[in-house]
Amino acid sequence: MLLAFVSSLGRAGINIVDRYQIGLRRLSILNLNLWNNVVPAVAMYCAMALFFNAGSELIHMVFDWRTAAFSGLAQLVAYSFSYAFRNLSVNQVTVAGKFADVFIPLGIFWATNHWSWGTYAFAVATTFVCLPMLWLSGPNRKGGKLLASGGVICVALTLQASLSPTLFGATSTSSASATLVFATAVMMWRALWSLVPILVTRPASGDAPSVRLLLNPLFFVRALLTVTTQVTFIFAVGSPASAIAWPILNATGIISMVLSALFLRERGARSEYVVVCALGAITLLRFLTLS
Repeated sequence: MLLAFVSSLGRAGINIVDRYQIGLRRLSILNLNLWNNVVPAVAMYCAMALFFNAGSELIHMVFDWRTAAFSGLAQLVAYSFSYAFRNLSVNQVTVAGKFADVFIPLGIFWATNHWSWGTYAFAVATTFVCLPMLWLSGPNRKGGKLLASGGVICVALTLQASLSPTLFGATSTSSASATLVFATAVMMWRALWSLVPILVTRPASGDAPSVRLLLNPLFFVRALLTVTTQVTFIFAVGSPASAIAWPILNATGIISMVLSALFLRERGARSEYVVVCALGAITLLRFLTLS
């Protein structure tokens, strides 16, 4: 639960940076995803090879097809959220992401045969309280784009949650060092996956040059958050209780809403703050009733 919360907090920070760079500054989604993966991958590789003496284990893990599949799912989720942040506010992306909560427990049950009615009730409840935001009117509501983003995010998150426990369990052991090796290999693969769109498509005119991204201090804050989120996420979803971890991970949106108001000054409607309070109350109730 603690690792899931740390991952959720780190992911919320990433959401704020991505909304600012992709949605407000309109920087290139392809360039951002590439460098946001390359720099953490290089840093993690150097740490594992030099300080943990895990070079050979890392090479073995990189060439495992299941590592490539796991990282591909993670990068698919990253692109789905990048698309959403291009068109929607942080609050609206939170609503779009909540759609997946209803389907994730079903996918985990299909993959692992693990089921919890309490977890599913929590997922349905937190999704239900977000539904009014779909039809409440407002100048920036963008209902069509919200539904489209919700569909993309829902598919990506459900695939990731359903298949991650199987792929992670097949490619790693229960030791912390093996998990760190796996996390590093995943980051390296994500860098490779994010290079593919760059090679097959030309960035649209007006995209910021990649070198400017590397000179921005905010970029390195984002890289640090990426490493923290990646490692804690893999520890959380690799746990036998991953069905409990996923609702906590998907509470990222609650934290993102608060950070968005503080740092981006994205002021939502009063109804959006009512939704935040309701989500927080339901999440607290779920924590108090966990056995």
